[in-house]
Amino acid sequence: MIPNNMKNTTMKHRLVRAVSSAAVVALCSLPLAGQTDGAYVGKFKSVLRSLSNYRYGDISVFRVEGQLFADLQRYLNPPPVDKTGSIEKLQQRDANLLDEIKKAVRRSQLYERIAESLENAGYAPNDVADRDVQNVIQYYLDERQYQNELFTGAYLVTSKYQRGETGEGLVVVGLMKTRVKPAGNTVRDLRGVNPGDIITRYELTKLDPPPTSSKTYEDKMYGYLKDQVIQNNVTNVTLEAQGIDDPETRFVPKTFGNTVLIPEDDVQQYIKISNGIPVPYYGPNEITLSAADLISYRRYRPDPTPKLITRIERDSAGNEVEVEEEVITYNSRLPLYGVELRYGIEDINYPSVWSERLALNAVWSQARLGVILPTTGWSSLSTSLGSARTMTNAGFGVNTSVEVPVKIIAESGVFNFAASYVFDDAVSTDHKRFDTIARRPVDHLVRFHASIQYTFAVAIDEYNMFRLRLGGTGYSMERWFDKDTVINGRNETSFRKYDSEFIGGISGRIEFMNTNWSTPLGASLQYFDEAILANLWLQLQASQNLGFRIDANFFSPVLRDARLWENNAVFMPSVRAILNF
Repeated sequence: MIPNNMKNTTMKHRLVRAVSSAAVVALCSLPLAGQTDGAYVGKFKSVLRSLSNYRYGDISVFRVEGQLFADLQRYLNPPPVDKTGSIEKLQQRDANLLDEIKKAVRRSQLYERIAESLENAGYAPNDVADRDVQNVIQYYLDERQYQNELFTGAYLVTSKYQRGETGEGLVVVGLMKTRVKPAGNTVRDLRGVNPGDIITRYELTKLDPPPTSSKTYEDKMYGYLKDQVIQNNVTNVTLEAQGIDDPETRFVPKTFGNTVLIPEDDVQQYIKISNGIPVPYYGPNEITLSAADLISYRRYRPDPTPKLITRIERDSAGNEVEVEEEVITYNSRLPLYGVELRYGIEDINYPSVWSERLALNAVWSQARLGVILPTTGWSSLSTSLGSARTMTNAGFGVNTSVEVPVKIIAESGVFNFAASYVFDDAVSTDHKRFDTIARRPVDHLVRFHASIQYTFAVAIDEYNMFRLRLGGTGYSMERWFDKDTVINGRNETSFRKYDSEFIGGISGRIEFMNTNWSTPLGASLQYFDEAILANLWLQLQASQNLGFRIDANFFSPVLRDARLWENNAVFMPSVRAILNF
């Protein structure tokens, strides 16, 4: 008997396959003459732009590699040629000027900006207007455009085809240029392709084949690529595209509808979802100031690949033009180091200043280690924010948190470990709560806590991401009271421990982050000890380097009454200023 969950999965795959098949079959069966209309070209591109639209259809996917890829790369994106010989002339005449031109073109694609940079470097307007200089500027502008347009991979999508068939009914649906670095993973390469990088069936019939082709084709590039499939000059990666024959072992499908798993190697993306870091950083330093529960600094190293951005500038005629520029970003990888002053024991649902827990932590890579400070700091703000204080603090302590990718199988997820312990006796407060069992007012101290959770993350698309956690959490809560004693005939009061209670159980958390909207936002919901901790945040970018984030934390028991040291509801708002430079 087939389990119900397997039946459901099979039915879902059949449904996806049926929908995908219908779309691809309709495109393949459409007469070529009917594909000249721009609307049909658009339909081709809308299907081919995402692998999830066709991966389970009656299609085949081929990867273009080796010399064939090099030929297509050179033909579809030919490198610029210095036909005037101006580079060699300028190299002999003024090598420094040649270097300054290279630097100026890297900084901007606008001629006015390039000329301004050269003049600031000490060259006269007449030097800049020299014909050879103009030719060299144009050459490096062309080279920059060429580098921007280089693609890293190429794939063919065709009607269903098996090696050895005659190819009589073979239809090449389209050629896709991909730009994922590093290339070679079929699913990642084809996950989202720019429409401008898709050459449809009809468009291929208007392109000549590469000059290296020894044959001429009536249907031009279309016939050339069809021939490459029949001659087995391309690699069939259909099973990889469907997640069946991936080079890495997986025990579950890589996709959930349109979602994809975020690899466990990308620990920084997991942390960005949890910490709510929705925007790229254009400087290596990050300072966060929060009213009233966080002060932090982090230092990042440059990302391995620059980010291509488009901005609007005005040319000499006053017209608005789009300018593409490569910029260095810094926060796609884990921080080199950092330091933070932080409130909260969120692992057990106790947020912000209400937790009475203030820690000074060192941060490096995916780890956090620090000391718990023997003070409540400005925890009195909790009362001002509407949540009565219920706990106390003790002496120094230690706390840690670390994210560990455990690569048992590919994409097996990241484990989160967190723990804390405080030393010395608790501090007596003026906000004790009356304990009916002890028959006296008592203070409450979290002596230690520990948590371990298995987590994995999924991307619904490029801009919407979820992280899910499941594990176990526990903590020890101590009760302390004032004891009156008579010593040498005098009444004295000592502060003593009454007892302790361990509370533990299953814990889980779901976190969400959106990065596409003009005001990125995120949310999380955590369950532990029959209570929830909800968080909602919204980030407003004042500039590329400065953002303001509004946070709201809400705690409440949902399946039980509040414990003696808890409130029925706790609402903790905060505002953060995030500076990147």
